[in-house]
Amino acid sequence: MGLFCLFCGIASAFGAATVTFNGEYQTGWQGLIAALIMFPFFVVIFTCCMWVGAALGLWMFSWFREIEIELVDAKVMNHLNSDQDDGIEFR
Repeated sequence: MGLFCLFCGIASAFGAATVTFNGEYQTGWQGLIAALIMFPFFVVIFTCCMWVGAALGLWMFSWFREIEIELVDAKVMNHLNSDQDDGIEFR
């Protein structure tokens, strides 16, 4: 969202009609400043929509399957990882 708002603001600074405020196109420096001011609002709205979508998705998923969260001690994980075959090379 930040890159999109910045892109629209820069395009508006060069004369493109990409930023609208109160039904009027803002161009030049006004368009760039308006895009930067609108950025936090768009981010908050987009984040809230994503949160609601994720919460609803997990809620609907829990109707069909049970969601389990298993906490594993870090010492156990280090011990399990040390038993892996050392013959594998990553390139």
